[in-house]
Amino acid sequence: MHAPNEAADQAAHVWKQLDAMYAKSPKDYKSFISKLHREAEDLGIDNPLERVVRGRFCIQSAERKGRSSWRWFVNLCESARVKPPKDAQGAVSVVMSKARTGVEDDDDGSPYDVYDAVVNPSIIRDAQADAKFRADLIELALGCVEESFGVKLDRAGIKITKDTYKGLYGWDDVRGRPLKHGVESAQPPDPFGSATTPATTMLTPQSLLARFRGSNSDSDSDNDEGDKTSRAASRIPLLRVPPRENAVAPAAGAIQDLNKLTPHDDGDDKDPAVAVEPRHVEGRSDDGSWVLEVQLPNSTTAIDIHATVLSRPPSSSASSSTISMKTQSCRLTRSIPADTDAALARARFLARCSVLQIMVPRQDAVRELVAEERTRRV
Repeated sequence: MHAPNEAADQAAHVWKQLDAMYAKSPKDYKSFISKLHREAEDLGIDNPLERVVRGRFCIQSAERKGRSSWRWFVNLCESARVKPPKDAQGAVSVVMSKARTGVEDDDDGSPYDVYDAVVNPSIIRDAQADAKFRADLIELALGCVEESFGVKLDRAGIKITKDTYKGLYGWDDVRGRPLKHGVESAQPPDPFGSATTPATTMLTPQSLLARFRGSNSDSDSDNDEGDKTSRAASRIPLLRVPPRENAVAPAAGAIQDLNKLTPHDDGDDKDPAVAVEPRHVEGRSDDGSWVLEVQLPNSTTAIDIHATVLSRPPSSSASSSTISMKTQSCRLTRSIPADTDAALARARFLARCSVLQIMVPRQDAVRELVAEERTRRV
């Protein structure tokens, strides 16, 4: 059984990718959720994923020093159950949760109050596209909190946090009713912030995440030809290092060779001062393969990425092989563990969540596969 923090990391990774899928294509998201529901029904599982309310922005009061200081958070959420405005000039409907007061912060134990203000998804889309409308919507949400709960929220120093939902989830997903105390966290911390191993490597092949990734390649949505071309480019990986005939010779070259598909700029002319190190995690999969996952929020297809690997030959004095990747805005170089076969590195770009995943198998695992193949042929 996974430790609680591992389970939280897994859940965070799944919800983050589902949010990314919804933001890019609500139609694909609905299709995927429907597919999960059908599978769950076949297994006798009720309502496996759907959240009646989903957090989109979290507004926080100004920081106050000391354990006795009062802080508040307002989760600005969306739900299809909230009616949209009748027209462009129509009133915005806001549904309020119950107040969850005196909640202890997981980090320092200081208390805070949290409220949810829920609107139709179309309102959130407008707020994401227009900063002025977003500011007006935030003011509307704060005003609704003050009117509903008889509190006064100080606007000085408020900010939108990195989290999209603060505190325990405040809704009954079956009936859509607000809960007084909340239930398990709707959005645990971002696994890229503190995890020491990739969240994806902790999940089994039959997990939700594995099925989510499969949806990248078997989506049945009916888009136009331009969308099909874009999806094809995003699905170019699984990527492989070109095979080498001599297993002893060093290998150097692009993990993916996409130049023949489209003009490819490897970023050599980019100002190095602009290229920053992206957020990343590394660890081991269940079979011992070394895994590196890199978050690339500014990349939309694998064509944006240039990755190379340099294998250490047995006679080399180098301590390990290295792998490098770069885009127009970031660069990263990491050492590959000595017990892996860098020449067999493979990678894929998960377009839905903008994550590059590189996997390098263990040397003994490769030898075992070769031995099994030889035995099978005999």
